[in-house]
Amino acid sequence: MGSSYGGLFTLYALFNEPNLFRGYIPTSSASAWDTNHLYSYAKSFTQKKLTHPIRLYSAIGEFDDLMPAFDDLSAFFVKQNFKGLSFKFERIAGLGHASFDSAVRPEKMIIEKFFGVESFSLIEK
Repeated sequence: MGSSYGGLFTLYALFNEPNLFRGYIPTSSASAWDTNHLYSYAKSFTQKKLTHPIRLYSAIGEFDDLMPAFDDLSAFFVKQNFKGLSFKFERIAGLGHASFDSAVRPEKMIIEKFFGVESFSLIEK
């Protein structure tokens, strides 16, 4: 899980090493950074053999200036329809970019909401 540039890194990790984790949670990600360079890594993702299903949950505050990039990222995942990857994109009412990280913590809330369990390990054992 990561927010802003941490969210960008979370997506980078998903595209480059998808089998490291069972779930990826980028929030308010800076996915448009460097003229959408992130999307160049998505090509390699399609070539990777997944060893297990992966879940992606991404959220952003409704007042975040990164909303256009968030909408583009959501549309990208819908269009690509990556095999073995399920995802959900959500806008959180009343939040902006800086307020999102502190408002959504602890991570337990997101994990319970999206993954539907009280606790589990995202790391393959």
